[in-house]
Amino acid sequence: HTRCSRDWSSDVCSSDLNLVKLLGQPDNFDALKKEVMDLVASKLATENQLSLQTTLEDTGDWYSSAGTVLKLKNKNEREYNVLQPELKGTAIESIINKYNATRSRIMISRPRSCYSVHKDDSYRIHIPIVTNPQSWMVWPYQNKCFNLEEGNVYWTNTTRYHSVFNGSLVDRVHLVMCVFQPV
Repeated sequence: HTRCSRDWSSDVCSSDLNLVKLLGQPDNFDALKKEVMDLVASKLATENQLSLQTTLEDTGDWYSSAGTVLKLKNKNEREYNVLQPELKGTAIESIINKYNATRSRIMISRPRSCYSVHKDDSYRIHIPIVTNPQSWMVWPYQNKCFNLEEGNVYWTNTTRYHSVFNGSLVDRVHLVMCVFQPV
């Protein structure tokens, strides 16, 4: 993973660890990637997010936790803790359980797109499933950006203002999970 500040090419350094921390690799990335991409192929219509966890009353709704928290029916991210029944016994379930995550989603950044600068109420675990060198997470007020590499698990401090952009010609696919503890 790389970061950009003034030189655009340095490795993540200790002063950046309050924004992004490499946690390692998933136990079976190939199985995780297959499961995620199969869900994208079978469930994703026109949206750019799929809900892997829902609230109890929304089980089976693959879009209940998608989008900005401000537009969700239930704005408490901790309550999106019910795994979609189809995901029992999968690598997806295993990684969600490993990090005690809630509001887990598959998030797709379409080619040549970006999010607004925003901050979240919780930290995020990012697992890049499909990415490229032109996709970055950006913390503009810290003058930092990071290219998160495919196959790794990252803790990110999304409680600070940040954004993401995909400057490539292909989709960027991440498994994104809410966590409530810094690392």
